[in-house]
Amino acid sequence: MASIARAVGELPMKGVRAVFAYGSGVFKQSKDVDLRQNMLDLVVVVQNSNLWHQENLKKHPEHYSFLKYAGSGNITNIQRNYGAGVYYNTMLELAGRPAKYGVVEMEDLCHDLETWDHLYLSGRLHKPVKFILQPDLDSERLRAALERNLHYAVAASLLQLPDTFTIRDMYEVIAGLSYHGDIRMAVGGEDQNKIANLVDNNMQEFHDLYRPILREWFGDGEIGDCEEFTQEAHKSMRFKLLKALPSGLNNAMIRHKGSSIDLVLLQADLSGDRLDCAHFVSKGLRQLVETSSRKQSFKAIFAAGFLKSYQYAMKKRRKHAASVK
Repeated sequence: MASIARAVGELPMKGVRAVFAYGSGVFKQSKDVDLRQNMLDLVVVVQNSNLWHQENLKKHPEHYSFLKYAGSGNITNIQRNYGAGVYYNTMLELAGRPAKYGVVEMEDLCHDLETWDHLYLSGRLHKPVKFILQPDLDSERLRAALERNLHYAVAASLLQLPDTFTIRDMYEVIAGLSYHGDIRMAVGGEDQNKIANLVDNNMQEFHDLYRPILREWFGDGEIGDCEEFTQEAHKSMRFKLLKALPSGLNNAMIRHKGSSIDLVLLQADLSGDRLDCAHFVSKGLRQLVETSSRKQSFKAIFAAGFLKSYQYAMKKRRKHAASVK
């Protein structure tokens, strides 16, 4: 934790509202791995992206690609208006560790958490993260949005799970919400065992995130690693869960239907058939993830530069190849 704090300390902190770390540099995804050897992934939540990039360009111009010559205003425009609202600087060092960090404006992060319009950082926050800088007392909207995002994830997973399932089954579905449809998974840019490894090696962290919400659905009993649940399988419960989904996913399901059907009518129709309902939810999620990951990956070519993008892609390909041996 101290090395992560030192890494964050190398970045400008004026106007920063929160910082969290995630991924294999923080959470084990296999046994007996020194996390410090893995890339440290950070997200910096800022109040004003333009001002933050201005300061960071002075402090760390080497972190940026040729886009640094376009200035902070154009970098901010690319960050906020193309892809999923986040701008990554990658394949660099912070406090002696390999690292990459994304910059997102508070307004854009809250919007994605509340709507799943991109299901990008909101998807990342379905899984355990470590907040190096917690949202401050003035960030009430962000705190509420983080909680709402977890409730959405539980509703979306329950709609795709069978009537009886284990807690591990549920965590795997939740962890996979933002991976299925990800262009990196489709082209062999990720470890094919990533979801299972993440869940198996971090069960307690998933419990910490979801135990309070699961108790709302299944009662106040203790939730263990092998706990088996039975959910109510009737139409009214599916309708309740469908109504609990975010607007971005609802809109994606309407697009998949291929018509201008009223949302309530679609929800009523889907709630009558469990398999049809699960299919539509899955297709809607895949559409959201595929769109945002494709746009974000294209943006990353320019944000990182062509050489870094190629090196990063090859590193991911090697990781994928090792996972399928």
